[in-house]
Amino acid sequence: MTNNEDVKDYDDNDDDEEYQPLNKNSQALRKKKLKRHIIIDIYQYIMKEYKLQSYSLSSVSEKFTRNKNVELSYKEVFNLYKKGDKEYIETIARYCIVDLLLIIILFDNMNIWVSVTEMLTITSTRIRDLYTRGQTKSLLKEFKYEGAILSNTTHGLYKWCFLLDFSSLCLSIVIKHNICYSTFIKKNSNQRCFTVKSYIFAKKPLGLVSSLVKVLILKRKEVKIQSSMAIGIENIVLERRQLALKILANSVYDSYGTRNSSYLQFIEGAKYTTTIGRSMLMHASSIISSRYLVQLVYGDIDSCMFTSDTAQDYESCKALAVHISNEVSKEFPTLIKLEFETMFETFLLIIKKRYIGLIAGKHKMTYKVVVVSRRDSCIFLKHMYLSLVEMRMNSAPYEHIMEFIRTKLLSLVRNHIPFESLIITKTFGKGYSSTTIPLLVYSNRLKDLSIEAKPGDKLDFVFVKTKERFKLQRYKICPSYLVLPHNLEIDYLYYIKICISNPIHQILQLLG
Repeated sequence: MTNNEDVKDYDDNDDDEEYQPLNKNSQALRKKKLKRHIIIDIYQYIMKEYKLQSYSLSSVSEKFTRNKNVELSYKEVFNLYKKGDKEYIETIARYCIVDLLLIIILFDNMNIWVSVTEMLTITSTRIRDLYTRGQTKSLLKEFKYEGAILSNTTHGLYKWCFLLDFSSLCLSIVIKHNICYSTFIKKNSNQRCFTVKSYIFAKKPLGLVSSLVKVLILKRKEVKIQSSMAIGIENIVLERRQLALKILANSVYDSYGTRNSSYLQFIEGAKYTTTIGRSMLMHASSIISSRYLVQLVYGDIDSCMFTSDTAQDYESCKALAVHISNEVSKEFPTLIKLEFETMFETFLLIIKKRYIGLIAGKHKMTYKVVVVSRRDSCIFLKHMYLSLVEMRMNSAPYEHIMEFIRTKLLSLVRNHIPFESLIITKTFGKGYSSTTIPLLVYSNRLKDLSIEAKPGDKLDFVFVKTKERFKLQRYKICPSYLVLPHNLEIDYLYYIKICISNPIHQILQLLG
């Protein structure tokens, strides 16, 4: 992209620079500098903003624009180029042109320019820093504190659940309790066990961080109101602006727990905020459970979910949720507000922090840390798992579920499943602690095929049958494109043992 005078993100020299992407497993990249030009790496942008099964240009384009690239691997491109025939060169040219057009279409359709300019305007930084070094140069979410996981929850299937969420809880606590570097008063440096009373923060004046967070929250509310009344490109700009304000506000608080900078780290502030937040969540849950005929389903970090036998339809469930949120909010300081966030027609809690829910009114499924949301799960497992979840949510008889599992596994072992549905994709990392780790062994074998795997690369493979002495996983991993030409056999029993048995067992446990 050529230079925009309002956004100076270039240097006057043409020296290349090397940088490490935010994903630590990725290889260090060398970025080409062009005088008076801005370079935006769309691959890095999409890697950071979206969680996808594949980040190839063809896959991303098909998902977001319904367009696909010409089916041609990079090895085929070089082979055709070596042949040099006019027809082959035209094929390569067509491939390159489509590549270029897809990039332009993605850039426009995803409003990437709007997103990055809004973020850099608010953060007063450069585009290259946003997508290579984070929202600010040192604010990385590396140091995390344990939130509240309410213990009296029961795994299983629930109908008509409503989720109540504390709006900007941590940020509100920072403002309310004036938690800032500039207001901290150390009471007892020798105290071993932490309690809220371990640390003291001055009430006045308002600290630097508290003031900044307050301004960002108020500004975001103002922008959201403007966005609700805007249409077209104005609405898109305002939506990206409010999102940028939200990210920046959270980044300010996240700096308290960073290990990336001794200047920004503020462990006392992070502990204090987390402890106050945990106590508020548990207090809210206690109030709701004692005053209303509801059952606690789940509570995590800054939200809690309930269900009620007396509210088993959309209207009554929503009315109850709004009423509870308004009444319980009165029990907390003005800045702390409990809000009705969403409602689930059906909610399946598998284990702690793993669940699947059908959002009421939208007929949309949401997943958290289950196989369907993981890129390293093969398509066969995802489809089978989703079908089992739907059967469980629809209260299918136990016999029907077991028959379904039996039928699917028989189809697998009888070779009725296309091997493309068994391809697994994993990200190749760096700094492996052992030379026998399967993915590292696999990458070394790829070198024999003239394929150099670099940190951050997505490696596709299947499990194939091997001799008894080569039964370990590192020997069974094989590139998918070698299966058909070499008549290799897929090891279906190994798939069942390694990939399928545990997720299916989790679902069966919920049947009782």
